[in-house]
Parts: sequence; structure tokens; C-alpha cells
Amino acid sequence: MVPEKLFELVKAIEGESVYLDDKTITAEDVTRQYVDVEARLNAKRTAQQRYLELMKKATKVEDVLAIERELQKVQEELESVQAQLKALQQQTSYSTINLTMYQLVPASYADRTSFSSRVASALSGGWQLSKDLVVGLLYLWPVLILVSLIILTIRLRKRRRARSMA
Repeated sequence: MVPEKLFELVKAIEGESVYLDDKTITAEDVTRQYVDVEARLNAKRTAQQRYLELMKKATKVEDVLAIERELQKVQEELESVQAQLKALQQQTSYSTINLTMYQLVPASYADRTSFSSRVASALSGGWQLSKDLVVGLLYLWPVLILVSLIILTIRLRKRRRARSMA
């Protein structure tokens, strides 16, 4: 059983490709497993019912304890089989898609562009770099002021020393 939206999805993916190299869709039929697990589930329920009837008829404590042990085993097996059945039901609700895509890329950027578009791109990139440098310098204004103050202080000290020596 293939979910109804699977083929729609595959068609949409195919529409995105320029060239389809290979497509494989596989399905695993779990019908036999499902029928087998369902039959085991019914058998366990029947056994559980029989043990419950025997429990009602039991008169000795030994018999009651033995029946309870067997009933506990059947209950555990019943829960296990129910979990298997639930897993199979979920497995039939989902599909797995393994997708491998590739695309052809030109050898270099220069191969697919003209000289004029590369010049325009270089001018645009240069202008963008200039703007980024100005903005970067604005971010550094505290450092520039600090460096300017240090240089100014050093020059003033040199002048004072030169005056005091003369």
C-alpha cells in the first residue's frame, strides 16, 4: 500500500530537476506479518479468557497461584504482541524517501560571465568595500581618539624636554 501523497511528492521533486538520471520506488508488503501478529493476538486473548474462566472455577490456593502465574505470562505476551501490531500499523502509515541529487556547475565563474559584467561586479564590490571601511573606522573611533591622545602626549613631552635642555 503506497500513501496517496507519495506520488505527488515524487512528481514535485522530479519537477525541480533538470535531468532525471534514475528513479526507484520500492514497497515492503507487511500484510503477512500483520495477519500473523493479529492471529497471535487473538490466540493470546483466547488463552487469557480460558485462564480467567479457570480462575473462577479454581478452589485450591495452589491452583489459583498456578493459574495467576500462567495468566501473568499470557498478559505479558499479549502486551508484546499488541506492541508489534501497533508498530506494523505505524509502519504502513509512513514512507521513507532516499534522495540523491547532483547538479552540473560550470568550471569557473569567468566561464559564465562576460567581461563587462565582471567589470561592473568589480566596481560594485570596490564601492561596497569603501563603504565598509568607512563604517569600520566609525566603529574604531574610541581607539583612534586614544591613539591620537597618546601621540599628542608624546610630542608635547618631547617639546618640553627639548626646551628644558636648550
